Amino acid sequence: MQLLERLERLKLGDRLTISVLGVFAFARILRSRGDRQHALKAMVFGGAVTGFTGMLDFATQFVPISFLLDPLRTATYSMATNVEVLGGKRVVGLMPEASSFGGLCLGLVSALIFYRRAIADVRVRNLYAPLVIGLLLICCWLAKSSGTYLGLSVLALVVGAGAGGYKLAVRDVSGAPVVRALEGPMRVAPTDPGGEIAAHMGL
Repeated sequence: MQLLERLERLKLGDRLTISVLGVFAFARILRSRGDRQHALKAMVFGGAVTGFTGMLDFATQFVPISFLLDPLRTATYSMATNVEVLGGKRVVGLMPEASSFGGLCLGLVSALIFYRRAIADVRVRNLYAPLVIGLLLICCWLAKSSGTYLGLSVLALVVGAGAGGYKLAVRDVSGAPVVRALEGPMRVAPTDPGGEIAAHMGL
């Protein structure tokens, strides 16, 4: 029992060490602007592959094309690839089960939403990335994972709050403040005020 506990602690320590070293390794690799752009494009490509395999998995319930995914599903443990919920198949893509696939799609959607504006290539930023985001959102829905749905709700709140905060911060710069003063002087003296001249005026 003590040996198992030691091995478990060792595994946890190894995972933590790998995570820390991974952060430093990526910080070193992505020091140049060109490498960072390659990483962003690779993220878009990875999202496209994930969405494409999800759509293939979804299509297997209508067309016998599961043989296209079988060579890529090489795990030795049991894979929940044919689970149905509410009369429909839970999409898993190349993941072992729907919750992990939904989590992968959610992570890629979140990354692309927040990193998309950093992509220098205009076509990738304004065309490919939005298409991939939409495809991944569909896959999140088809995964039918409650955890993924909750994550999407939180993501929508964060994006909405961020967009509202950004508009609030730049409203003066954009020329649309909350209160705008009228042009011209606040008071204008009339050319003919009217009335009668008093007797003591002009002495």
